[in-house]
Amino acid sequence: MYKDFYIGKREYSNKPYKKLIINIGLPGAGKSYWSAKEQNKTTDMHIAIESDIATRIICGLDLDDNLYDKEVKETTLGFIDKLLNDPYNGIDTVIYDSRNLHRKQRMKLIERFKGKAQIIYNLFMTPYETCLERIGDRVPEEEWIRMRNSFELPSCIEPYDELHVVLCDKPDNYVDPMYIFTGSRDFMQDTKYHRETLHDHLRRTHKYLQDHDSKIARVGLWHDLGKYYTKTFTNHKGETTEDAHYIGHDNVSAYLYLLDHLYYNRFSFNEVYYETDLISWHMLLYKDEKYINKIKDIILRVNPRMWKDLEDLHEADLASREMDV
Repeated sequence: MYKDFYIGKREYSNKPYKKLIINIGLPGAGKSYWSAKEQNKTTDMHIAIESDIATRIICGLDLDDNLYDKEVKETTLGFIDKLLNDPYNGIDTVIYDSRNLHRKQRMKLIERFKGKAQIIYNLFMTPYETCLERIGDRVPEEEWIRMRNSFELPSCIEPYDELHVVLCDKPDNYVDPMYIFTGSRDFMQDTKYHRETLHDHLRRTHKYLQDHDSKIARVGLWHDLGKYYTKTFTNHKGETTEDAHYIGHDNVSAYLYLLDHLYYNRFSFNEVYYETDLISWHMLLYKDEKYINKIKDIILRVNPRMWKDLEDLHEADLASREMDV
């Protein structure tokens, strides 16, 4: 059972009549199940997926090719091109059923298919626990953690036409993030940039934003909650270090925030998704200046308010630390 939330995006003249639905979600999130159900409702829809045997045969691919081999992916995208470019094939909608976890990858898809079809994002929000139950041992634990931590939720800077969020039913074993927040009282961050507990940092960030009359104060309680999942003493080079690392904690925090607020219907969907985007980007102002300015220019064009809120969140984040440097 799924619930569908919707954000309309762009309106323009000469809108393509064909649609490209880009599925986005972790393994086990329900993408293929949903796609098959949708295809069974109509005859003018085709599912394109790298692992689909019919797609591979049509594309002339070896059925034993690696599932996510670049050549396989490119050939599948070429097949989607043919489906969208042919006005007489009876196919009005193509579903690209793949994980599409990263923003750069999705932006390339939009660049490739814009003007040929309406670009519709289908974001599948499913609890981590449910995903793990469904995939069993099909995905190694290390690979699952890498995908979970690197999963970038769709952002306002991505020029899709529509965004749908497909929400999985809340399972009995759902881990409420507020339990994580309570447990963070004893969660030491073990880094020279944060000598305070995670709970203290979140609480102080929230209070700082409240004291400065910020409209995004509740984001302060969530922005670093993903650290609970991502803590490791191994850096990106695979080296063991004295300080802890939290690579991808911003992505996990955003996922937890969106999922929980959808389950409990907290605030309007547009408001919740806006704040999810803030959490996703809250580490931006710690990046190098060239990258910051690149993203800043895009954000200011799309939503100037968002840049001001990111600056406020960054200020609160810095003010709520106990540092040794």
